[in-house]
Amino acid sequence: MMYSLHPTDLKSDARRVAPHPLVPQAQFHPAGLFLPADLAAFLGSHDVYPRPDLNRWHVSIWNTETDDAAPAAQASFVWDYQRVICQAIEVQEVYYSINLEPYMMQLGYGLWGVAYDEEKHPPFTYDDLYPS
Repeated sequence: MMYSLHPTDLKSDARRVAPHPLVPQAQFHPAGLFLPADLAAFLGSHDVYPRPDLNRWHVSIWNTETDDAAPAAQASFVWDYQRVICQAIEVQEVYYSINLEPYMMQLGYGLWGVAYDEEKHPPFTYDDLYPS
C-alpha cells in the first residue's frame, strides 16, 4: 500500500495528521530525570549527549499495521536558549518517499508552542545541527 503526504498538506490551514496507518506519539521528558533507555540509545546513535538540564519532547510515528519494534520516524526536540532545537531526527528508509521530516518538524515545534515555518526553519539534518 502506498501513502502520500505532500508538503502542501502542512500549510497552516491543512489537517495536521499523519497518513493512515501512521500514528504520531509524543512523550515529554522533564529536565532532571533519567531518560528511557530507548530514547537515550536513539540520541546516542546520533552522537547527541542527552543533557539532563533540558526539557525534551520525543516524537515518534508508528505504523499501526506492522509489528515493527522501531518507529517509522522519530525525533527529539528541546527548548534551549529561547528557541526550539531538533537534536536528532530519523526516518526509516522505507518511509522516505512520503516526506515525513516536515511533519515531524511541525509536530516538534508545535509541542513547544512555536509555529513551524519551513522557509524560516528548514528541515534540519544532523550535519546542519552539528557541523563537523
